Amino acid sequence: MKNKNLIKISSINIVLKFFSLGLIFLFQSLLSKYISVEFYSLFSKFIIYSNYLSLLFSFGLSASLLYFSDSNNKFLTSYLNIVILYLVIGLIMIFIYYSIQEIPFIYLYIIIFSIILNIITISLAYYQFIEAFIIYASWSALQSILIFSILGFLLLGYLLNIDEILKTYIIINSCYLVFIIYKIILKNRRNITFSINLNSKYFTYGIKIVSLLIISQFIYITDYILIDYYLEDKYLAYYFVAMIISKIIFTLADTAGNILFPLYAKAKNSSTKIDKINNSVYILSSIIFFISIIFLSLFVLLGKDLIELFYNIEYKASYFSGIMLIAGTQGMIIYKLLSRRLAVENNWKSLYIAVVSASILNILLNLFLIPKYGINGAAFSSMISYWSCGILLIFISDEKLLKFLFFYNGLKSITSPNP
Repeated sequence: MKNKNLIKISSINIVLKFFSLGLIFLFQSLLSKYISVEFYSLFSKFIIYSNYLSLLFSFGLSASLLYFSDSNNKFLTSYLNIVILYLVIGLIMIFIYYSIQEIPFIYLYIIIFSIILNIITISLAYYQFIEAFIIYASWSALQSILIFSILGFLLLGYLLNIDEILKTYIIINSCYLVFIIYKIILKNRRNITFSINLNSKYFTYGIKIVSLLIISQFIYITDYILIDYYLEDKYLAYYFVAMIISKIIFTLADTAGNILFPLYAKAKNSSTKIDKINNSVYILSSIIFFISIIFLSLFVLLGKDLIELFYNIEYKASYFSGIMLIAGTQGMIIYKLLSRRLAVENNWKSLYIAVVSASILNILLNLFLIPKYGINGAAFSSMISYWSCGILLIFISDEKLLKFLFFYNGLKSITSPNP
């Protein structure tokens, strides 16, 4: 794919992703106005822990599907096997939940939703495989619209407590998943053949990738776990708001990364194609860095007013944490973008060194700073860890930091007219 096409597709995906993120942001912020801080902290637990649990039990199989599938039929056969595997894992976890007494109800919802998330991810990978990236982003937009619709049930008085809200959240996403699966089967109904056969190489490669994601996500979730341990429940809600705000910038890199990995995988035997994709990555990273600087500046000036507008006044406690998390985003964005190429190259050593070092640093800083400075200490720890991860990965990969921050000359190659 040419630089110009990659940037164009990335831009369209980013617009759709921002639409999706905007709806989710509005849903989560308006939800905080209708439920108590205590209930909102439970909602944040549900979101954070279910996402992490889904990662733990995904085995990285969506990446393996993209990496090893060389035909549509092979993709679909492996896809069906993985869906069944995830359902079996879900049933085992639910059985374990009911076998252990006195576990809060929210953990059952976390288990169920984590499995739904994994099957959604593996289903959407089909559109990455066929390089229908705009359709891929459109599915995310639809999911956000459905989630936002939950507010209608809340306003009409059908949802009275956090238990009912979480049940509705799960049902809405389940219906969405069924629709995706239906569309995939309808499109390929003549080509689908099922056999119980999933090569071990899918797990070998997938676990390599997911273990890195687990460690890198642990940088985020460490803050949350230790805040949960050291501080009152309301601080979970406050920090969750700061994380949501910083996620706006992370979404740019995640959207581009969803496009980059399948492109790198298909171009892995062509150094010329790899070089072209690399240049696009430098351009994208530099654009994101520029946007993050503007976003940070606006948040410093208007953040308190915006928090009060979208949340309640007590959530202003998220302001300084939000500043620090936004300031650290580019470090992890560099990791997110560069890691796609290194994963395809099987350069796992560099990736592990970067994420393990950053995770250890984050844990140590959190243990020292959270008891003294609360959620601001957690945010400062993350900011340092984010940049440490990105800079260290650049150093050990023989890359240059400036290429990921100020590669604006590369824009000439995509803005100049074709000869």
